[in-house]
Amino acid sequence: MKKNVKDIMTYFIGSLFPMFIGFLSSPIFTRYFTPDEYGILGLINITYSYINVFFISWISSCLWRYYNKFKNKNELSKLLNIIISIFFINCFILIISGFLITYLIPSLNEYMILLLLKNIALLTGGFVGYYLIILRLEGKAFKYVFFSSSVAYINFVIMLLLTFKFSWRIEAFYFSQILSNFPFFLTFLLYIGKNTTEIKPFKILLNEKKILKEMFLFGIASGLTIITQYLLSSGDRYILKIFRDLSELGIYDRVYNISNRSVFLLIGVFFNTFNPFIYDKLENDIKNIDKHYENLIPKYILFIFPIVLFVSLYSKEVAFILLGEKFRIGYTIIPFVVFGTFFMGINTFFEVKLKFTNIKYVLRGYIFATIINIILNFIFIPKFGYYAAAFTTTLSNFILLFYLAYKSRIFKLKYILINKINYTIPLIFLGISTVSFFIVRLFFNPNLLFSIIEGCFYFFMYIFITIKLNKKLLK
Repeated sequence: MKKNVKDIMTYFIGSLFPMFIGFLSSPIFTRYFTPDEYGILGLINITYSYINVFFISWISSCLWRYYNKFKNKNELSKLLNIIISIFFINCFILIISGFLITYLIPSLNEYMILLLLKNIALLTGGFVGYYLIILRLEGKAFKYVFFSSSVAYINFVIMLLLTFKFSWRIEAFYFSQILSNFPFFLTFLLYIGKNTTEIKPFKILLNEKKILKEMFLFGIASGLTIITQYLLSSGDRYILKIFRDLSELGIYDRVYNISNRSVFLLIGVFFNTFNPFIYDKLENDIKNIDKHYENLIPKYILFIFPIVLFVSLYSKEVAFILLGEKFRIGYTIIPFVVFGTFFMGINTFFEVKLKFTNIKYVLRGYIFATIINIILNFIFIPKFGYYAAAFTTTLSNFILLFYLAYKSRIFKLKYILINKINYTIPLIFLGISTVSFFIVRLFFNPNLLFSIIEGCFYFFMYIFITIKLNKKLLK
């Protein structure tokens, strides 16, 4: 069996547990916490997403970009020293900033503990995230799955104890993250000690100014791109807060996260498997990357699109199972969210290539899409609320997809799916399934059990047809 087949099965099976935990926690905690509390939680999480860019995410981008370069030169020790030096400087700045913000803005004093816990959770989670990136780049699928699944399990158990045993409120979200990340925070420190010939944090920052400058410039460009990504996907929360109430924001944020997670975890499985291959080719064989993309993108579509389609068709049932009663009203936005996430996954192919060739196009594309999204949100959210927010975000991601694909100069992709019958037949079956779905509902209103059986039948038939026609799909 080919390595990528083993890896994709490992990542898929491994993702089922965190996915199950995530879906199990939603109906539990949406019955315990109020929409207003989820509104506060959503605003804090989104705000810290932007803070995360300056302190955590740009380092992650540099790891993805430069790991193979340092490894090929047998200089991983140098890279690890740089990473740990910058990280601990950022720790100091972020914690001090947290106290200063609450001092300068007295209205935030009531959230001081919550913000402090979020600071620590952000730092520990970011540090563990660096280790997970290295495991993915090294192709260590089982180890990655073990660590990520363990974090999810420990976090869930601690969250249950804090809420139902000790009656904590939303601060339990962040404290459970800190405790679940801490063992793996120590594990990464041990990894650094083992793989670093000499640990000399801060000193290396003075001795490696050239590579630091290169990494910093790349990090700035990546950071600006990430900020625009966040604005594109979550900037609508601030506009909702301006024009609508906190409860509506809480409903939108919870439904959006559940919908996004249902697809994004599988997208993660795909890219966890193929990212080591993609980054290796971009570093060492970039002239042939288009040929590899022409093989990978159809696989992505065949693997991810059926999930997107069936989650969209059965959005009402998904909301009934995964959300508390007060949140289920938002089920109508689920199709927009999952399709937007699907487009974001395709964008990743073109974005990664452009980061190695001409990163300015990535930044321009995201800025353009974000401006469109913000303008449309200000126009339509006051009247249509979170329905407009979900639709405009999906539309903006679709526009971004065409821009990045055009700038990537990959033209043959549009012919791949229609020229190969082993790709078109599974997609035709999805079309037939969709038509059947609506015909059934013209004559009667099926109950939850019927919908589950019907959806499973369509899904497993698709799997059977796809595998039958594409026995070498993952080779």
